This record gives sequence, structure tokens and C-alpha cells, in this order.
Amino acid sequence: MKQAEAQEIQRKIAQETDVDKIEKLRGQLVTINNEINNEIERVENLVNKHLTAKHAEAVKKVTRLQTELQLQAIEISKDESLTKKERNEKIQRLRNRFNGLQARKEQSLSKDGIMKFRSDFTLLQDTDKARYDAIVDQASENILAKKGDSHEITPKELDAEAYDIFLGQEIENNNNQAANVEGAKVTQFKTTEEFIKALRAGVILPLEIEIKNEAGETITIPNPEIESSIQFLREGADGFNIGDEVYISLENRISNENGCRYC
Repeated sequence: MKQAEAQEIQRKIAQETDVDKIEKLRGQLVTINNEINNEIERVENLVNKHLTAKHAEAVKKVTRLQTELQLQAIEISKDESLTKKERNEKIQRLRNRFNGLQARKEQSLSKDGIMKFRSDFTLLQDTDKARYDAIVDQASENILAKKGDSHEITPKELDAEAYDIFLGQEIENNNNQAANVEGAKVTQFKTTEEFIKALRAGVILPLEIEIKNEAGETITIPNPEIESSIQFLREGADGFNIGDEVYISLENRISNENGCRYC
């Protein structure tokens, strides 16, 4: 995978001290990034032909974000004002974000990712009519609550809202079942903003961390992982894990699963 090659070169640049070797590595990185840009064009052509507008834009946005992260990594590798350790730490944070974006993009473009829940929902009115009817009734209430009692609900928007409700239920149930089987502690937030609020309150990560400055003194600074985690969520991440504890935004999870609702 070209992205992986680029990441490996970025890692080598951050660790290398020989100027000539660094310049050679940077040349290799430019070549790979040009190949990645060609891949971006290919992805854009693919999604424009086969995916819905909403899903296509989401995939293209993720691909562009990945390119921006790679460019940031190149600039960091050139920044002589940073120590080698600081460059490595900054590039590693970018690499973590890149990998998370890549995993979600690959899942959304896979046939399984696109069709995973849609077929189950289509069959629900035959396999569990009581649940299907309850979901449709709730969908009608949700739409009228948003648009007013006089609004005439179209079949398309009713199906869309009902599918969102179904996705939410399935995802929440699957997350709970996975936690029971794997022994992980799962915390699910209904909205991404609730997730972010918990991060800013220090519920998930410590608000401050201790580091040693260049003089070897221990100082306290704001935890940089909080803002990077918030940005990760705003870019559409489902969530993340800290050891055996898993934190999930149901809003993002539903949105990611729902990217190709009408494929």
C-alpha cells in the first residue's frame, strides 16, 4: 500500500541524521505522493460512478484529509526547530489519524460495508413485522417533530429515517454483544457532541500530562491527545479504545454505516 510506504519513509526521515540520505528519502516521498495523488483521482472516478453523492463526498473528503496529513508529516520532518523525539511524536500522531481514516474508508468501500445492514432492514417487515412497524411509527414521529405536523412525509424520507433508527438499534446491540464476548468495557455516546463534551471534561482522558522539558525539568501541559481525539471524531471516526475500554459515537457510527443507503 502506497500510504504505508509513505509512512515508513516519513518515519525514516524523522530518525535519519545524514543530510544526503534525508534528501534521497524526501525524493522517494515526493514520487510516492504523486502516485497517491493519482490514486485519489482513481477513487474519485470510482465513487462518482458507483456511490451515492453523500457517500462519494465522504470518501473523497477522507482521501484528501489523508493527503493533508502526509504533507503535514513532510513539513514536520523538515522542521529543524524540533528535536528528533518531538518530530517522531508528532508524526506518530498523524500516522494514527491516517490509519484510522484508511480503515474507515476501506470498510465503507467494501461490498460488505455498503450492504451490511441494508438487506437486514429490507427483510425486517417479513422477519419481525412488529419491530418494523414500531420503527416506521417512530420514524414518522421524528420527521413530524422536525418539520411540523402539517408536513407530508414522502416514502423516501420515511424509509431514510426508519433506516437510521434501525441502524442505531443494530449498532448499539452489536457493540454491547461484542463487549460481553470480548470482556471490554464499552461506553456509547448518542451524539458526537456528547462524546466531545466528555473529552473536554476529562472523563475519558486526563486534561493534563507531565513531560520533561529540555532542561530535564518536569512540567505540566494540556493533554494534546484531547484535541487530536476531538478532531478525529469531527472527521467522522466511530471512536477509539484505551486499553480494554472502548468509546463510541453512535452518531458517527450510524453515519458511516449509512453512507451508501441507496446503493
